[in-house]
Amino acid sequence: MGWSSRPAQKFAYLELQITLWIAAREQWSTHTGGAVTLYGANDHANTMLTLNPGEWVRVIGKGHLALGEDLVKRTLLGHPADHVYAQASLYREETLITPTQSATASREVCLAQTQGQSVPIQLAIP
Repeated sequence: MGWSSRPAQKFAYLELQITLWIAAREQWSTHTGGAVTLYGANDHANTMLTLNPGEWVRVIGKGHLALGEDLVKRTLLGHPADHVYAQASLYREETLITPTQSATASREVCLAQTQGQSVPIQLAIP
């Protein structure tokens, strides 16, 4: 069966985005420092986790942090970035694929935390 004769395919999944925001004193970066995205679906084993009240999970991601131009200027003026916080958002994505097109609808399900407790950091410019 060729691709052009296949019927439209529709599937849904959840997307958890954890974004880091960097700040120097009270000045927040206009750009995110970095992000991790996790995907899961009930029909895919080991991709979903249910937390009960009082339970928590640690997400570890690997990557590079990047400062927005505004914080780079503040750092060069002697006010380096000194703390970071994480923002978590959960989306329900629904994708429809036809032989000639595809479309994805995204709907925010739950904004778990818009600004949590910030974590102190030290920034060194080589």
